[in-house]
Formats: sequence, structure tokens, C-alpha cells
Amino acid sequence: MQSRPPRSQAGRRLRAVRNGLVSLALGALLALALLLHSEQARRQGDLVLARDSLRMLWSPAVFAGVGLVFLLRSIGPPYRLSRSGPRRYQAESPSELHSVPARSSAASAGKPPVSPLAAPPPATAAVPPAGDRYVQACQELGVSPGADWVVIRATWRRQLHHWHPDNGGEPEQWIRKKAAYALLEAWEQFRA
Repeated sequence: MQSRPPRSQAGRRLRAVRNGLVSLALGALLALALLLHSEQARRQGDLVLARDSLRMLWSPAVFAGVGLVFLLRSIGPPYRLSRSGPRRYQAESPSELHSVPARSSAASAGKPPVSPLAAPPPATAAVPPAGDRYVQACQELGVSPGADWVVIRATWRRQLHHWHPDNGGEPEQWIRKKAAYALLEAWEQFRA
């Protein structure tokens, strides 16, 4: 199974506008149909059916509300359009996170450059750098560091039933495997 290429924010916004307009149009058409049906029933003297048709106007209101939500999301802040938020720099590997060049005028002022993404110094010597955790996560899942996301996901799906506690796997092993997969998934979303 192939993975989809990452979508751009503009493409997501355009899709949200399209979905919002379609939902608003459906809501308007449904409301119009209900109002016409209610009026026809009233003319024929069936006041119960006319009243029930008017009570069903909540359904088009839901369509219109969903359409408005889509439209507001397309013009407002991107709520969940990007989990990693705005990025100034996209590292190709975990080891590049600590070697990001500074983008400030500190170097021209004679001050040492400070990277905006540089990690603070570790509190204790026992905490490994982020790159080591990436390698550990790869080793935990049995994939090589730098492997393509399709390979990582396929390995996870192929081994999932062996590792899961409901199928005889160890609970501690399952927690480690799940954490390793979550770390690699977050890394892939960061790179995308």
C-alpha cells in the first residue's frame, strides 16, 4: 500500500472551502425542499404533516453549521492542518537538529550565533541526544535508521499482532514498541 504524499496547507484550505460550500448548498436545498413540502401539506389541509416538516428543519441547519465550520477553518488559523506548526528549518536527519545555522544578525554583531532549534544542554549525562533516541527507536522496531516511512509503517503493521499483549506479547515490550513507533511517526510528520 502506497502512502499519500503530504498535502500543502493551501490544498487543505481549498478543500475546506469546497467542502464548506457543498455543505452549505446541501443545507439550503434541503431547507427549501422541507419548506415547500410543508407549504404543500398546509394547502392540502394536513397541518400535522406541515408542522412535522417544519420541525425537520434542524437537519439542514446541521448541514449549514458544518459548512460554516469548514469555511471558518479555511479563513482562520489552521487548527489541525499542521501538527508540527510553522517551521523555519527542515532537518533531513536527527543529527542535523543540533547543527542548524543561525538566522540572526548576532554573527554580524560579533556575538556567537544561537540556533533557534538548538536543544538546551542535558540536565544529566544519562539523557542521550535526540539522534540516539531516533536510532534506538529504529532498532526497537527492527528497521534501519533513515528508512523510508513506508518501510517503517509496513514493519509496524506486519509485526503488530506478534507484539500486542492480547496476542501473547509482553506488555513491557508492547509499550516500548508503541513508543518507538510514535517517535518515528512524529519524526516523519516533522520532516513532511
